[in-house]
Amino acid sequence: MERFCDVRAWLVAAWQGRRASRLARTCQRLLLFYFLAVLLSSFLSLAQTTSQSVEAQESYRKGVKLVQQGRPDAALQAFNRGLESDPSNLVLLNAIGATYTLKGDTEKARDCFQRVLTIDPGFVPARKNLAISYFDSRRYDLAAREFEQLTPKSDASPLAHLFLGMIAEKRKQYEAAVAQFQQAGEGVFQNSAAILSFALSLYETRQLEKSQLALKRLADVGDASAGDYYQAGLLYFKCGREDQALESFEKARQRGAELPGLDYRRALVLDKMGRTNEALEILRELAARKPDPDSLGLLGEIARRAGKLELSAEAFRKLIDIEPDREEPYLSLSALLMEHENEPLGLEVVEAGLAHIPQSYRLAVQKGAILEDLGRHEEAQRTFRSAMKRQTDHRHALIGLAVSEVYEGQAAEAVRTLAVGVKEFPNDFYIYYFYGLALRKLTGLPRIDATAVDQQARRALERSIQLNPGFADSYFLLGKLYIEKDPELAAKNFEIALRINPQHVAAKYQLGRLYISIGKQKEGQNLLSQANEQRAEMEEKPKIMLLGQ
Repeated sequence: MERFCDVRAWLVAAWQGRRASRLARTCQRLLLFYFLAVLLSSFLSLAQTTSQSVEAQESYRKGVKLVQQGRPDAALQAFNRGLESDPSNLVLLNAIGATYTLKGDTEKARDCFQRVLTIDPGFVPARKNLAISYFDSRRYDLAAREFEQLTPKSDASPLAHLFLGMIAEKRKQYEAAVAQFQQAGEGVFQNSAAILSFALSLYETRQLEKSQLALKRLADVGDASAGDYYQAGLLYFKCGREDQALESFEKARQRGAELPGLDYRRALVLDKMGRTNEALEILRELAARKPDPDSLGLLGEIARRAGKLELSAEAFRKLIDIEPDREEPYLSLSALLMEHENEPLGLEVVEAGLAHIPQSYRLAVQKGAILEDLGRHEEAQRTFRSAMKRQTDHRHALIGLAVSEVYEGQAAEAVRTLAVGVKEFPNDFYIYYFYGLALRKLTGLPRIDATAVDQQARRALERSIQLNPGFADSYFLLGKLYIEKDPELAAKNFEIALRINPQHVAAKYQLGRLYISIGKQKEGQNLLSQANEQRAEMEEKPKIMLLGQ
């Protein structure tokens, strides 16, 4: 019996041919590649073992040529003529299903594959193709069921494990995905989508080195697209390999694709690598050519850190024009203005934001912070109280209210506010820090048991340190509580504060004075000189955290 044509030529023609490429675009590249590739064994093996009618063989040869020419409709006519003489011909039915897949008609394709399996449930190529068709349509439960039936088949097992790995990855079952990919063997590294799926699964199971090794295999795959390299860059960035991320993004750019977010990601990586000017150049060009919210926001932040204030402010203004209902640009621009002592204009920006987003909790907190900085304490307190009603997690507003009360000389009110805060948010170190600070303000008031209040303040600060051992201000304030009663313990806390934050001016000043008092003249004078050079206030001063910083 004469063998059917070698289907591999058909696959190459269908994938690379000019006319067929238009049809291939209707299916995903990976899935079409595998869907067609697995047909080869079925056509050749069946041609050798099954008696075929002359009409069926001739119809098959004509159909293959027509597919090679990019004429799928004519190919279908040829295959169907062959079925007239041999209605149960599995090869022709499978070929018809494959051709419908090229046309993007998945329903008819599946009907063909299911008809094949009704005739012969053990016909492996049709089950492969049906499974991949389900995968293509994101019907992962149905696809997994078909692939699981193929795992015992020696010739189909690697492909089945490969797709079961990709299905597990899409379900975020990363450990199961890794196990499936490992059973697929080298087949994983023959296609870019499989490589990326495997690499992501390795990353999510904390196998970073293996993830990066898998990504390197992308260079060995001929079908890697701009989008594939973009995804590889994102994964390299997650792994902390900025150099490889940038290289992947450059490869994506060289392939000429206008990928959304590519230039933004390139700038983000360059900024992370300390190449600020290059990042700014990319973002400036993007802002002039095709501004988008993410790029404008990043331009504003990088320019702000680089001291390019006009560029930063302009980026945030453009972002507000593009997305007037987005909180971040109002917060960032108002914080920038406050940093440069332009609180009135910062207040205007926040109020403009609240006009667009009247129920914004974050903008209300920012407004309260600016009002407090302007010395408008009563307005600030009203604003913070209003903000606290807008959401359950209102820690920033509560702290802002307490700080305002401290500034206004309302230490007892601040203590009551923060006492409520530590009950509502028992794991917030910042609230405990301010609670300790407010309690300390009570000690000089009449009819106050200073010893009891000091003990309560120490407990609050110790709890703050327990919750966040890396917050220098808690150690500093605790040190101040110990200055008179236990100078050595006070010094220890100041020293810890300076280890955490070597630029903590108030800690330098207090430790310097303490050293001199206990006979460490040289060390004390050195610290005092440093503190004086920095020209900062020596007393701790409560500060409301700006949400736009």
